[in-house]
Amino acid sequence: MLEFYRKHYMTNNRIINILDIVLAIFITVIVFRSFNEEMFKLQVLLILVFWLRAALTLICMVKYRDKSKAE
Repeated sequence: MLEFYRKHYMTNNRIINILDIVLAIFITVIVFRSFNEEMFKLQVLLILVFWLRAALTLICMVKYRDKSKAE
């Protein structure tokens, strides 16, 4: 699964990959500041999707950092 994610969703630009993590933090802050009880499930789902993408990006950056230099 990580290999598929790395090939299809990650770029070779490290700054763009780090922006995934920054975007997850930014979305989390925005959602918590505008907390709405009626939209709680949607807000949690939104946060989970962004943090899942950020976690996969971070794992791939750490795991495949030496392979990108060799290629």
